[in-house]
Amino acid sequence: MFTLKHNQLVGGKWDRVLHDMVDAGSNCTITLNKGMVSAGWRWKTPDRITQTEQNITSPRTSTIPLEVEKIPIEVSTETTTPTPTVAAGQPVQVISTIKASGNPALNVPVTIQLPRDGFVNTNATDTPACQATGRGAMCPAAWRYDAANHTVTATIPRIPAGGSIKVTVTGKAGFFDANSRRFTATTSTTFTDTNQNNNTSRASFNVTNKRVTVSLTVRPEGERPASGVVTVSGSINCVTPFQHNATFTYRLNYARLVNGAGAPQVIHQIVWAGSNCTVTVRNTTAPDGWEFTSQTPFAYQLQQVTANATVQHTVRLQRKFMAVAPPLPLTGGIATDWLYLTGAGVLAVGVVAGLVARRRLRARV
Repeated sequence: MFTLKHNQLVGGKWDRVLHDMVDAGSNCTITLNKGMVSAGWRWKTPDRITQTEQNITSPRTSTIPLEVEKIPIEVSTETTTPTPTVAAGQPVQVISTIKASGNPALNVPVTIQLPRDGFVNTNATDTPACQATGRGAMCPAAWRYDAANHTVTATIPRIPAGGSIKVTVTGKAGFFDANSRRFTATTSTTFTDTNQNNNTSRASFNVTNKRVTVSLTVRPEGERPASGVVTVSGSINCVTPFQHNATFTYRLNYARLVNGAGAPQVIHQIVWAGSNCTVTVRNTTAPDGWEFTSQTPFAYQLQQVTANATVQHTVRLQRKFMAVAPPLPLTGGIATDWLYLTGAGVLAVGVVAGLVARRRLRARV
């Protein structure tokens, strides 16, 4: 057994004595079993070498060729999602691991394609976590999130043979108009190596969504009657993740107030979680003898509705103003009769004054 070191080559050869006591005329078979080679290199052919020398009558030198070759650089990717199923709006992660074998891989470009709708970027998406494994492994100075393409990209400076770079991208699961959807993330590198088939990898995860309800509660403030019914009407319009709307009418019975307000009434029961909605409420009818202090429509904004929500609308009433004339003294009549009589008297006085003036004018002529 012997070790051959590259720096001990003389004239491109190693000289080793295999046997110094061979009988003259012998036939010998030399079998060479190949051992380890330097890191990053391999035997060009893994088989052992067998060579026969016949009728050896004097010292003889056998030439045995040894061929090694540099191991090609091999880069591979692996994509995983630690949470197979996540609820919409909750954190979600995509982990990409890039490995090298054979020899160190330098300047490896990597692209992580995030699924649209299923993965929504957050502040954490702009700063993914990176872990380098292996001597001399180097994470990129920064990973870059591209909003237009919904990708995370970087160039890895160095991955040693047997080492890896693991990057974890964090966001949140998106909202959509379905109970559940499956999304796929992809990791790929355009590095040129011997096997391009493992340069791209994928992983999938499920996102679940749900329906929520929106309710309306009407609360009176200020002076109000002890009984009677107030009616309000309106609409709810949701624009995310898709447009849908509904109309409603709410009746508030003052005799049935609980804790100073009417009971909640569901005005829309099929709102997808994550929706942005506008609830518009109009004061419609007030009890007899009362009126609303304002008839202006009121708009209430609901952002990212993730659970059952309630909108509270406040109504304010005031008594209607009614002019009542005082009764005539001693007659039992009412003030309106008195006004009529006064008007007639004024008219008669005017007519008499006109006749007198006419007569005086004729007398002068």
